[in-house]
Amino acid sequence: LIDGVNFFGNPFNVVDDTGAAVVMNSTSSPFNCPAAPGSDTTPPVITSTVGGTLGNNGWFTSNVNVSWTVTDLESAVTSTTDCGASTVTTDTPGVTFTCSATSGGGTASNSVTIKRDATAPTITGSRAPLANLNGWNNTDVVVTFNSSDALSGLDPSTIPIELVSLSLEGAGQSVSRTAKDKAGNTASATVGNNNIDKTAPTITGSRAPLANL
Repeated sequence: LIDGVNFFGNPFNVVDDTGAAVVMNSTSSPFNCPAAPGSDTTPPVITSTVGGTLGNNGWFTSNVNVSWTVTDLESAVTSTTDCGASTVTTDTPGVTFTCSATSGGGTASNSVTIKRDATAPTITGSRAPLANLNGWNNTDVVVTFNSSDALSGLDPSTIPIELVSLSLEGAGQSVSRTAKDKAGNTASATVGNNNIDKTAPTITGSRAPLANL
């Protein structure tokens, strides 16, 4: 705004954006007036914060907390949508949260996807053949382990069906295996008390009294 303009070399008043008068002279060189306030040309900046126990391959193995930060240095944020805190408490192959915000510079959004697998895989062991009534086998014993995982799947290091053959004689033999899923959860199983005796007993005979000559 210009107050008392005089284009014949006399001073005149310019009011700046705060309302204060700025005294200038039309003969000044260069002739600079205060710039008009700038406008917001960029939307808000949205960042996510994710808290939880991160396992392997992008999977979380605990409850997961998701929160958002919305900032705009040029103008006020006028609205936000779904930018509140959230918590993932159940296993999921993937749930997506999206925060959107608007300012004088426009609208922006940001998304984050959470995968949660806090359940250990399953693993079971069995043996064949079964022991006799006395708890012994007189042949090799084959121990079979079966592993599975319903959500993230088994880690490649885990064999879904593994066979272990026990061929050495001895009492109290045991076999243990551990299953691991892609999230990093583990579970173990043991098949113990395998008693193997493949050697026949010795038997000798004698008589008394001995025969005569």
